[in-house]
Amino acid sequence: MSVRFLAGLMAVSIALGAAPASAQVDPSSADSLVADPTVAADPIVTETTVPVFGTSLIITITSDADGAFVDAVVTPASADPTAEEVALADSFVATGHADDGGFEVKLTADTADGMVKIEIETDGSVEVEGPIGAIAGTSVWAGDPLNNGHPATVTYTVSFDADGNPVLDLVVVTDWDGTAGLVGAVGDAVIRDKGDEFEMRQSVTFYMGDGSPEYVDLTFTIEIEHGKAELKVELIDPNGSHDDDDDHESDHHDDDDDDDDDHDDDHGDDHDDDHGDDHDDD
Repeated sequence: MSVRFLAGLMAVSIALGAAPASAQVDPSSADSLVADPTVAADPIVTETTVPVFGTSLIITITSDADGAFVDAVVTPASADPTAEEVALADSFVATGHADDGGFEVKLTADTADGMVKIEIETDGSVEVEGPIGAIAGTSVWAGDPLNNGHPATVTYTVSFDADGNPVLDLVVVTDWDGTAGLVGAVGDAVIRDKGDEFEMRQSVTFYMGDGSPEYVDLTFTIEIEHGKAELKVELIDPNGSHDDDDDHESDHHDDDDDDDDDHDDDHGDDHDDDHGDDHDDD
């Protein structure tokens, strides 16, 4: 029996939910030591949670071994979802395409309150756009921000105050133990309120507690204008460093000198205090 036939039999068995049969392969056979090139590599599955109208939705994205988009499925995050939550998840239509060696997925839903659009990229960046209430809810960003084996999660909740302005709450969990590991410092929120236009931006800066210069900002941006809202969650300047403050400031804060001061404080005083107050709760 050839290895090619056995591989095909195993693939069929797995597809049917049956356990693949064991096989004895003659180690003296040259053919038995050569991998079958026709066997497809396992697909890559990633999950992203997104808040929509107070409901946390899980977007499960399947891509091939090269990172190209294959499929996306939307389900409620709740273990016991209501009929309304299931209907909301089912209303989304997904499309995807290749984007710089990865994928970009777009989901749209025509809800009773208006059109909702979601965009997700390979690096975990998320954008939600729709009626003001569409961005409300609690979700989780999870990833390896520095790509060095130190994971982090950020639970973010968007709500609205009595004046109708958004409120953002961030809870960061890393492997920082007070001595070593990944630090996640939450910076101050920067708000611009022009009456009919509202913008809020707040970042979590990730860096290693051993003094390594590499860092990355996970930035949350909320914009409201003319009854529409947009929420963006994205990694900014993943190749930056603490020593490159001028470039980092120019990337994010050209429009507001006060923002430069806030950013300097984030990488100055907050960095000095990261072993204390900022991470007692982690």
